[in-house]
Amino acid sequence: MRATAATVDLGAVARNYARLVARAASGCAVAGVVKADAYGLGAGLVSRTLWSAGCRDFFVATAAEGAALRGILGAGARIFVLNGPPVGPSLIPVVSTPAQWRACDGPVALQVETGMHRLGVAPDEARGMLCTGRVVLLLSHLACADNWAHPLNAAQCAAFAALTKAFPDVPASLAASHAFLANPATHHALARCGIALYGGCGAEGVLALHAPVLQTATVPAGASIGYGATYRFPKDARVATVALGYADGLLRAASNRAALYHNGVPCPVRGRVSMDLTCVEVTHLGRDPDVMEVLGPHQGIDALAAGCGTIPYEVLTALGPGSGLLR
Repeated sequence: MRATAATVDLGAVARNYARLVARAASGCAVAGVVKADAYGLGAGLVSRTLWSAGCRDFFVATAAEGAALRGILGAGARIFVLNGPPVGPSLIPVVSTPAQWRACDGPVALQVETGMHRLGVAPDEARGMLCTGRVVLLLSHLACADNWAHPLNAAQCAAFAALTKAFPDVPASLAASHAFLANPATHHALARCGIALYGGCGAEGVLALHAPVLQTATVPAGASIGYGATYRFPKDARVATVALGYADGLLRAASNRAALYHNGVPCPVRGRVSMDLTCVEVTHLGRDPDVMEVLGPHQGIDALAAGCGTIPYEVLTALGPGSGLLR
C-alpha cells in the first residue's frame, strides 16, 4: 500500500485562530472562511475546531456547503453564503445583485462593488438597500490586499468608508486574511479569515505531507529526465523518484522549479512532475533518502506555492481530500 499521506494539525488551526483574535482591533470579531471544504483541509473537523476555539461566524461559498455546515455546528453559528441566494432559512445569503436582493425577503449580507469588479452592487444601489433595515452585514473585498502598497487598496478602502460612515449602525466587513494582517483600519466589525488560519500569511503550518522514495539512481551527465526531456544534467547526479505527482495534488507547475526537503535540506525537482511520480536531485545529500518532506517544518504552503509560481490557496485545495492523501 502506498505510504504517501497528509495530516492536518487541528491544534495549529486553533492556535492560528487565537493569534488572529488577539490581533483584532477592538470590536472586531474573526470569522472562519471554510469554503471549498476549508480550503481542502476538511470543513467538518476544521469548523468544529474553530467553534471550540470561540469562532461563531463562518463563510462558505454555496448553499450546499452552508447546509452541511449547519448540520455540523448546529443552530448557534452564523453562516454566510458568499454566492448568494437561494439558501436555506437558517443561512444568510450574501447579496451581490439587485435581482438577488429582490429574491430575498429576510436578513441578508450586502456585498458592494468598490473596485475589484467581480461581485457586488454599485454603491448608489447599496445606499437604498441599506435604508431598509434588512442588511445585517455590509461587505466588500479587496483585489490587491496581498500587496498593500498597491494604490487600489486605498481607493477601495475610501469607497467602502463612504458607505460605512453614511450607515454607521450596519456592521461592516472588509478584511480577509492579508488585509487583516496589513492594516488594522480594515478590521471593522468582522474579519473574514481563511488562509491565515491554515498556514498561509506566515501562520503556523497546518498541513504536513511526506512521500516515500521509490528509487534512487545515478543519472549520467548529459542525460535528460522525465516527460519531454525538459531537464538535462550538466554532470552525473543522484536522483530520487518520489511517490507523489499531480494526481495527488502536487501541481505540475512545480516542474523544474520547486523543491522537496530531506532533513531540512532542499532537493530541487528535476524534470516534469508526472501523474504519480516526481524526481528530485539528491546528489548533495551525500546519501540516498527514504522519504521526502513536501510540506512540514522546513517548507510551508507559502514557500511551496512560491516554488510553483502560484498562491497557497491553490496548493491547499489541490492537496485536500480530493487527492485522497488526507488521513
